[in-house]
Amino acid sequence: MINILIGGADGYTWSQLKNWVLSSSIFSGKRVLLAYRMDDFTKKKCLEHGVELVEVNHDIYGQPLDHNARVGVGAAQTVSHEIRYFHAWQYLKEQRNVRYVVLTDTRDVIFQRDPIPFLEHRISNDGDKLLAPQEGIVYRDEPWNANNMYQGYGGYIWEMMKSKPVYNCGTIAGVMPFFADFVHTLWSMTTGKQTYPADQCSFGLLVETTLRDLTYHCSHHEGWCCQCGVTADPTKPELKSKLITSEPNFPASILNAA
Repeated sequence: MINILIGGADGYTWSQLKNWVLSSSIFSGKRVLLAYRMDDFTKKKCLEHGVELVEVNHDIYGQPLDHNARVGVGAAQTVSHEIRYFHAWQYLKEQRNVRYVVLTDTRDVIFQRDPIPFLEHRISNDGDKLLAPQEGIVYRDEPWNANNMYQGYGGYIWEMMKSKPVYNCGTIAGVMPFFADFVHTLWSMTTGKQTYPADQCSFGLLVETTLRDLTYHCSHHEGWCCQCGVTADPTKPELKSKLITSEPNFPASILNAA
């Protein structure tokens, strides 16, 4: 059986992708990039370094992808940061003999170790099927995620979730075929709305409710990912006293995510 690392890139240049591409060479499996609006030079460099490119230009109806459909969420002028889950599902459902899938952001994720041994000790088809990485802080203590959850699901859900840990949907993993079905569900919770719900708050809600008993809730100190956007952002010094765990040990982390 094989393992798959999959990411998405919309309009990113080689300088924006090279850290993900080069560092992920340590991954023991196939590396796949969903490529939206990628220039020829970046394609060439990715292929040179052993990354399989899946060029995507269609929506869920098979029509040309309208990158201006949702300008109110995420990267300006694009829907790819959320529809990537649909296209990941399309790709994964055609694969056979896959054990683990790791799905990450690409521009701000760096691999320091192969993640597969970590997954082998924590999730399997006989137990947990999904890994949900905590960012080391609860929703009420981090402004971006607090607003993301409140705007996405309203005050009643916010009251339920405000004391729960934040989970980063950009550094996730799971077992097949469960993971393929999961990313389709995550996509279906975010698509067709004007601005919200978004993928991050939808992911947090899923792993704390419907999928709670099938999810390994990975605490920040375990070393799956150093969530640098929260723990190491110099513009957010007020968060230091609110972190769930102590400051991360960078060399011990498998991934760094900003």
